[in-house]
Formats: sequence, structure tokens, C-alpha cells
Amino acid sequence: MDSPRSERHLLFLLAQEEERLQTSPFIQGQRIGTTIRYTWTYSLEEWCRYTQQIRFDALLLDAFSWERNKDELLQHQEVHQPQAPILLCEQEGMLSEEHLNLSILQGVHEALTWEQLGTQQGIRLLERTIFRHHRQRGSWNEERRRLRLLEHVFDNLEEGVIVRDADGSLCLQNMAATQLRSSHMLAAPTPTHTISGLFLHDQKTPFPANDLPMHKALTGESVATTALFVKEEAEEAGRHLRVKATPIQDYAGNSLGGVVSFRDVTEEEATQHKLLHDATHDGLTQLPNRTLFMDRLEHRVSQHRRDEDTHFAVLLLDLDRFKNVNDSLGHTYGDLLLSMVAKRLQRCLRAEDTIARLGGDEFVLLLHRLQVPEDAIVAAQRIRAQFEVPFQVREQTLSVSTSIGIVTSEQAYTNSFDLLRNADIAMYEAKNLGKDCFSVFTCSMHKRIRRMVHLEHAMRFAIENEEFTLHFQPIYDIQTLQIRGFESLIRWFETPQNPISPGEFIPLAENNGLIAPIGRWVFENSCKQLRSLQSDFPHHSLMMSINLSARQLAQPDLVDYVMESIHRNDLSPEDIHLEITETALTRAPEAAVDALNQLRRHNINVSLDDFGTGYSSLNYLRLFPIDTIKVDRSFVQSMTQDNQQEAIVRTIVELAAKLELNIVAEGVETTEQYQKLRSMGVRYAQGFLFSRAVPCTQLRHLLTLETPPSQPKGPRQVELGGKKQTPHLTPV
Repeated sequence: MDSPRSERHLLFLLAQEEERLQTSPFIQGQRIGTTIRYTWTYSLEEWCRYTQQIRFDALLLDAFSWERNKDELLQHQEVHQPQAPILLCEQEGMLSEEHLNLSILQGVHEALTWEQLGTQQGIRLLERTIFRHHRQRGSWNEERRRLRLLEHVFDNLEEGVIVRDADGSLCLQNMAATQLRSSHMLAAPTPTHTISGLFLHDQKTPFPANDLPMHKALTGESVATTALFVKEEAEEAGRHLRVKATPIQDYAGNSLGGVVSFRDVTEEEATQHKLLHDATHDGLTQLPNRTLFMDRLEHRVSQHRRDEDTHFAVLLLDLDRFKNVNDSLGHTYGDLLLSMVAKRLQRCLRAEDTIARLGGDEFVLLLHRLQVPEDAIVAAQRIRAQFEVPFQVREQTLSVSTSIGIVTSEQAYTNSFDLLRNADIAMYEAKNLGKDCFSVFTCSMHKRIRRMVHLEHAMRFAIENEEFTLHFQPIYDIQTLQIRGFESLIRWFETPQNPISPGEFIPLAENNGLIAPIGRWVFENSCKQLRSLQSDFPHHSLMMSINLSARQLAQPDLVDYVMESIHRNDLSPEDIHLEITETALTRAPEAAVDALNQLRRHNINVSLDDFGTGYSSLNYLRLFPIDTIKVDRSFVQSMTQDNQQEAIVRTIVELAAKLELNIVAEGVETTEQYQKLRSMGVRYAQGFLFSRAVPCTQLRHLLTLETPPSQPKGPRQVELGGKKQTPHLTPV
């Protein structure tokens, strides 16, 4: 805002009446207080040129010039001289009050007479007008700046905004509202306006006409943020919007109008839909994942509780030996195979059924609305038929089978987790049956699994607290009836009255990996007992036979811990016999050959257990460094009733003799079996006829009853022959 200055520069525009100007005391050079400089012209064109070149403090015009040129004068003043107020100058009595008021309304700031210009009163009026104009102009500029700022913000809002007055007339709408073709539907003031193409968020249900946002606002109701879908006939794809509406009211609550704001959230909806899809679907196969499947299964279980007449089933599938594909061809081929499996499984289902990938090579199916529970078996057979056709994965032709666990709704289930758990139990039952088959869940399976879980937990506790113990079954030289050694057998008493069968917990330990620490414990304690027995019975040539599992055979430090234990207990390696089954050898034959060769180099004996029960036993005798063959009890126990079985045993004995291998017969339970084996030249045997597996204290008793041989010999040095009599044996 300008303050009074020592000089003011005025610009006059006058009509062609010079005598008025000449009669003014101001023009005649009279000065009162402030020095005033002036420029005048009779030409509008020249006046406009002046306004563009010189800054003036005020613009003075006579009434005639104003009336004739006011529009152009105001435009030039606004553009080039906004700081200069416009004053009308006329002779006194020539300007009526009505004319003056009209001029002020049209843009004039003040009026004065030519006579006043040369007086102190006139100069004060001039200064006040300039001061007032500057102050008003400052306020007006600030207001205009604010309005322009608001206008800029309004037009650049991402949200579309539409304002109507109380009569429903359109007052304002910003750029975003203008760009949305369907905005007229959102801002329709009454339900009578067409709303074709406006739907609820589900994209199907028409939006209720009485709930139009602007109509609600104009009737005084606010509309909270609402999701809508808009699609006009000309649009290929619609748009998702979030809309809200607010009434505009005065302080008394009277309606002044309504405002509707909306935002296009189509891209957000697409992003959220993709995120939701990714969170609930498998990225490889695009099938539902575990999360979505469990949600649908829980919903189906709830439906079944309300209507038990409708049946459903869950089928859990696991590809057999899928790991071989990944290990041999790589994960790329494995992923391609899984995608192809998913497509084949989808062909087996109805549209209402659900298939999901749980992870890895596991798939699960939810079959809705079965006529009878047995329909699930039909579906499983249909699935297995699909797998009979090999998969062509790039240049590889892959034959794949699957094991299927089935759970039906015949049992009363209260939650989805129990269903899936039982399907998993049934699936593993199918794998245990030999794979490439299906198994229907029964309650006995669940009891067996619970028993396994209990045993696993108890087994870990037993390892930590050394609840295991060792029993020893003597191995006799049946030609001399002297104890030659023992087979170390683990026993577990969860409580003194509750023994756990090795046939139950050993396979479990094999599966869960606990066989490794258990096996180490057995080996160490067997060595300790052998050392103790050798010290107490020095005239007996005793050896210890210790079973070795497939997992132990695969351990890289097997040889190290075996030799450390032997040396720690001051034993001779020749006194240790490691028993290995054919199954253990077949799991990793190359690793087994390497481990057994290392053990043989340390003079540790290796026995092939359960000989004759596998498919490749003769080949094992050639491939593996075997010292002893143990004839399986199944041959020994049936040879007295079956001539073919007797012939098999005799052939095994002759084969061992020709290969210079020791032979031990297992499971000898009768005198007749003993006599036949002795007559065949079998040197060593064990079984209930001689003794059950007994604790070490009873073993010591058996050794004490024996007459020690005068000249102890190892199993390979003892010649065939001996006493030619049949002893009377009483089982211990």
C-alpha cells in the first residue's frame, strides 16, 4: 500500500474542450501541499499508449470520455495501471448524484470538480482515493489470489466434485468430474433421472434409484463412502468408483444445495484383486492354494452340519517319486510336470468342485454334492486313469503315478483341519500299500497315527533319558554246542509293564531319523558289553553281531564312529559283525559299497541279514564285501514240512561253502530243524531252541554253564565236524 508521496503523476483524458482545462486553477499552476505532475491527452489511442509506458498514480477522465470509452478504459486500467484509481472530473453542477452513483457501480472510484483540483480539499480527496484504492486493491488481490488458488486446487483434485444448489441446478464441477463420462448419473438430482449403467460393487445389481448420492444430499442426508460400478453402453469396460455425498446447509439447517465427490478406483480394484488372487492361488498352476481351499472346505463342512443328506469328499493326492524328476531333470521340468498334472486333474472334476495345490507335489480335491460317499472312489479311479497316459514334458516322456487318500463326509466332522489331516493319513496309507493306489480313511488309521505320534515323542524322551536296554540272543556253534557270539537287540520299556515291540518302534525311528542316535547308542553299548564279557570269560572266543540300518549306512562318519567305539572299548575289529539287510543295500548301493569296503579294510565282518527274501541276493554277494550269510527264519521254519524249502536252504549252504562264506541259520525252534541244519554242515545258528534274546545277566549265566573250549577258534578257522551225537536241547 502506497503512503502519501511528495509528487503525484496524473493522466487526463479529455474531450475536445480545452477551455475547461484552462480555467482550472490546478492547470494554471497553483500548488497546494503536494507537487502534482500531470499528463493530458484528447486521444484515446494516445491515452492507451501512455498507460502502457508510464506508471501513473491516478487516471482522470471527464464524463463524456468515460461514457464513450468505459469498457476499453477499464480493460487498460486493469491490465496496465491496476494501482491507479479512476476519477471523474467535471465542472461543478454538471454531474448528477444518480449519474455519479451509476459511474461508481461501473468502475469509477471517485468524482471531483475541476475547481477542487487546485485546492487543498481536492488534493486531500485525491490522496484519500489513491490510498483507499491501494488498500482495497490489496484486499481484492489477496481474495483473488485465494480464489485462484482454490480454483487450482479444485480443478486438480483426483476426486471428482459436483455441486448443485437447492433447486438442483449445477453450480460447480471440477476437471475430474468433467472427464468422467458417467458423472451425470452420480450427480442426478432426482430419482427420475436415468441411471442405466450404474451398479453396486458386484457389477451385477442395479443401483437403487432412491439412493442416488446427489438426491440424498439435496434431501439433507449424508452418504458415507460407497463402492459403485459404472458402465455405459459405449464403454468396453466399466469403472469402479468410491462415492460420498454431503448436504450444504446454512446455520439454521436450511438446504443450500449438495456436493458429491467420487474417485475412480478401477486400478486400485485391479491391484487389490491381483493381490487377493496371488494370496489365495498357487503361482505355478494358478489353482487355489491351501488358504482358499481351507476356506471353501470350512464352508462346506458348515453346510453339511445343516444338511447331512448331502455328501462330499476330500481327495488328497501326492505324486509318487516326484523327487526323482527334480533330481534327474531339474526343477524346470518338475514345474512343467506339475502344471500339466494340474490341467489333467481339472478335466476330472465338475465345475462346482474345487482343486487346489497345497505345495510341492501335493494336490487336494473337494467334491461337492455326491449322491453316495462311494462316488469318491469312482472319482479316484477316474483320476488314476488320467495318470495312465504318460506326460510329454518337452522332449521327455514321463510316466507318473499318484497315491490318493480319501475322506468322505460319512463321519461327523466339526472342522476342516480334521478332514485334511485324515485325508493325509489315508494318502500315506496308500503309499505304504505300494503307491499308485488309493486308500479310504478309517478310524483305525487315525489311532495308528496317534500311536506313532505318541511313540515318536516318547522315543525322543527315551533317548535323552536312556530308557532303552539291550538284550542278546546267543549264536551257537551247532557242531560243538558252544556259544560263539551274540546278536545285540534293542529293547524299550516305556514302563516296566509296557514293553514296546522293536517291530513297532524301529520302522518309526527309520522314518523320522531317530535311528541315527539310537544306532550309535546300540553300537557303543554293545561294544561295552562285549568287552565286559570277553574280560570275564577269557577262554571263550566271543563276537558281537550288531544291526546296521539304511540311514546309518548312509552316514558319512559311519566308519569313524565305528572305529572310535571299537578302540575306545579295546576290542578287536574281527570281533564285530555288522548285519545289513538287503533293503538297506538297495536304497543307496554305491554309498553302501563304499562304506562296506572301508569297514572291511578295518577287518570288520559284514553279514547279509534275511538272505533269500529279496530279489537280488545273489547279485549282492558279488557286489558287496560280504563275510556271512544269515538264512532267513522263514526258510528254516518251513524246511521240515516243505521239501522245496529244504532244497533252498541246502542250496544256500552249498553256495556259501563254495564262496567261502560263513553261514548262520536264524529262527531255529525245533530239534528237527537243528538236526537237519547240522546234517547240512551249517556251523552257526540262533533261535528259541537255544535261547531267546536275554539281558546280559542271563547271558552271563549261560556262559557260566558252558565248559570253555580248550582251543578257541574264529568262525572261519573252525573246521566242519565235531561231536557225532544229537544233544538234548531245552529252549531257554
